[in-house]
Amino acid sequence: MARLLLILELALGAGNALYGQLVDEDKLKAVFLYNFLKFVEWPENMAMNPAGICVLGESPVMAPLEQIASNNPGLVIRQISGAREATGCQIVFFGSPDRKRWRPVLDDINGNPKIKGVLTVAEGDGFLSAGGVMNLKTEGGQIRIQVNPAAAEKEKLRISSKLLSLAQIVRK
Repeated sequence: MARLLLILELALGAGNALYGQLVDEDKLKAVFLYNFLKFVEWPENMAMNPAGICVLGESPVMAPLEQIASNNPGLVIRQISGAREATGCQIVFFGSPDRKRWRPVLDDINGNPKIKGVLTVAEGDGFLSAGGVMNLKTEGGQIRIQVNPAAAEKEKLRISSKLLSLAQIVRK
């Protein structure tokens, strides 16, 4: 029962922004990204006011994220084109499943000491083995959360045990 309640909290926790509407896949991904802010602890030196979710490149997740942010004044949504713009982002969502597009940016984020404590999230195969922290994998019409604990530890991120209980743990 507690697991079901957590799933509902993750999926519907954006409040009134999505309440009462049929939730499409992009809206659901946006809600997951927003709620990851509640289930991850960042390093103490990482400023969280305002909280920032950045979207790399063009993504249909951008519009529902902006809708969520309109009801949450402490949340900033930015579209970025590269790692240099990731400063101040708690979450960077790689909206393209195309590995050729996200791999260089992920490598830049992971290799840059000025960009630490970032929760990297994608929806592409190979993302976790390349050093990403979370992946949103769509299987059978459902979104499954995958987590790379080693990548989270490297970024000094603590993912809540509640969230980990729902996730598929992927080790390199």
